[in-house]
Amino acid sequence: MSKKLSLMMAATLAAALVLGACMPTPVSQDVSMTRIAESAHGTMTAVAQGTAIPANPAPESTPEPSPTAEVPVVQVTQMIYVTATPGAGTSQVTSQGIRLSMALGGTDVSASGKVAAGKTVRYVFGALKGQLINLTLSTGSNAVLGVRNAAGTVLLDPAKAWTNFRVYLPAGGDWFIDVYGGNTDADYSLYLSIPARLSFASGSSSMSGKGSIGNGNGMQFIVYARAGQNLKASVDAAGLGLSIYAVEGTVLKSPMGEGASFDGKLPVTGDYIFNVFSVPGSAPTNFSLAIEIR
Repeated sequence: MSKKLSLMMAATLAAALVLGACMPTPVSQDVSMTRIAESAHGTMTAVAQGTAIPANPAPESTPEPSPTAEVPVVQVTQMIYVTATPGAGTSQVTSQGIRLSMALGGTDVSASGKVAAGKTVRYVFGALKGQLINLTLSTGSNAVLGVRNAAGTVLLDPAKAWTNFRVYLPAGGDWFIDVYGGNTDADYSLYLSIPARLSFASGSSSMSGKGSIGNGNGMQFIVYARAGQNLKASVDAAGLGLSIYAVEGTVLKSPMGEGASFDGKLPVTGDYIFNVFSVPGSAPTNFSLAIEIR
């Protein structure tokens, strides 16, 4: 199994077993995930070819997160090595840090590196207000994550010592992902995904997401639905897999399961993530993800 597919599966399983239980949501920053999702639902436009569409701003009554009083002091150190997974975007060293860029039409990017004991490696990525980000740091040591922006808004304090994190961004622009070294040098792999938003056309109960993936890569889509509605989802290309889980952590279809389709009632109201993935060594394959919600 490729490192990329392993990271994708790890991120999905972490969402079910860890993130739903202990990952922070914007509630801690006075921003409700459900309120943002419901606001976004009514006005989203369907996504074609996997191009991400920004979520709507939160309702005016929802306050913006205020900067944390004590912003961590970051000593950015040069990477010993940096590699980006082929087909999943690129990384480039800049004055701000290592810029992560997703491939055209892509929804995720991964990079690997080494952080020295007590030092910090900084990554930079750009996103829009209201978009959902998923982060997974895989390391055999005690390296941890921190997330903040240049304005001083801290979404994840490294003192929490977390390696998995999911949040709706309270503001657009550049955000920093800091990998903090512990008491020993550490090799690590970092995985970032920003699912592409899909929504119904007026008067329709179906939608679709399209893309092309192969060699262990994947694409993620995000869809809003309500508890009790019936969901039908399927991928039309042979050899590809499908996993589905709610943002709050409930797994509808595990990436370890067989087949690439689902038919059943939804247990919770909110956003759902649809992850279409390929197997290592497979050729690029065009696909269409069909979704019907009634």
